[in-house]
Amino acid sequence: MSCEIVLRGFLAIGTKHSCPSDQNPTEIPKAIEDFKKRINEIPHRTGKGLIMHEPQESDKVPTWYVVAEVSELANTIPESMFVLNIPEQRYVTYTHNGSAVNFGNTYSLLHTWILNNGHYDHGYVVERQSDSFNILSNDYSADVYVPFKPQENS
Repeated sequence: MSCEIVLRGFLAIGTKHSCPSDQNPTEIPKAIEDFKKRINEIPHRTGKGLIMHEPQESDKVPTWYVVAEVSELANTIPESMFVLNIPEQRYVTYTHNGSAVNFGNTYSLLHTWILNNGHYDHGYVVERQSDSFNILSNDYSADVYVPFKPQENS
């Protein structure tokens, strides 16, 4: 397993969604398909698509976004879309390759690595891939970014 610590921010435009976590396997692909129909409305796209998960509070339904990464903001934002401007912060990142069905394994590996090297930080969890969002492919690839704080040296 090859995790990397990076400093990174994200600028993106897209749609906001919310559902119980157990519905993600059906709701995220539907949201992606709807978003792909409108992706050309977004100027200054970098060619990368992101699924961004808000920091979750235990008593609330999770909120997530399907967005296109942009290099800059245009004067207008497409109707019913949101801007996410996430300031630079420290993440641990790992590249998932293969079927999205095995995505849970990637998160398990990241979880173990984080606990062995520090702890979770507050912030968005980001899955960054091609803006074709081909999550049903066996060749699916995504860079996963999880907010991270390294262990403090005593």
